[in-house]
Amino acid sequence: MNRKEKISYIQRCITDKKINHNYIKTFIEIHEIKYTENMNGSFVNLSILDDELIDLLYDYIFKNLNNKIEIERNNIIKESIEIINKPIKKQIEKKKVFKQKTDLTETDLKIIELSKTI
Repeated sequence: MNRKEKISYIQRCITDKKINHNYIKTFIEIHEIKYTENMNGSFVNLSILDDELIDLLYDYIFKNLNNKIEIERNNIIKESIEIINKPIKKQIEKKKVFKQKTDLTETDLKIIELSKTI
């Protein structure tokens, strides 16, 4: 797409309010693009911007219109919320440990056996 077509695309997207104007305002501020402002809104003379800025703005609008950035952002937020809200379950395995008693008498062993049946 050539420069003229990109400028036309940018103008259509802004005029038709296809893109949130806050995205454009942020882009203008980040790249320190000169603009005028009055009661009707903010105005940028796209014809004086260099090719690099036009390309960047075109890509910026195109990606935002296709919601690639927004969808990715929302997915990351959802995943983070799921991780935060997921209960932490500690899997503690309890094992019964018995010590072998070798010094038990015959009477002691009978008492132990009888106590198991109670």
